[in-house]
Amino acid sequence: MTAKDLKDKITELAQEYASVDEKNFDDFCNLELIEWKANKLIIEYCESNGYMINGFPTEKKKLSDEELDDEDYFSPERYELYLDMLTNQKEDIAEIMWHFTNSFWPNTFESKQEFLDTAIERVESGSYYSIKL
Repeated sequence: MTAKDLKDKITELAQEYASVDEKNFDDFCNLELIEWKANKLIIEYCESNGYMINGFPTEKKKLSDEELDDEDYFSPERYELYLDMLTNQKEDIAEIMWHFTNSFWPNTFESKQEFLDTAIERVESGSYYSIKL
């Protein structure tokens, strides 16, 4: 999948996300599922391009449970950190993550630079994430 294809799919998912009626509990639960689908596509794109941070996730998936220091090593938080770190290192991921954020939550950041600065701050603060890669 190309970055453009991924952004197109994210746009479709964001439109589906925006159409959910939050008053209906079942629909409300679908919001997380739609977000998860978008994140999963982004992660798959990163992995298919060989993007790793300290061996995460590709090399770490080859290790046994005993070799990993955490029972829930492949947690959503660890993937979020992975994507934040890649956002700060890879221009294509910065563009994709900005597109994702701006498509799903268009009024969250005033600019792409503010979004990028926030990603840097989350990684560098040492207090946002309770895990490491």
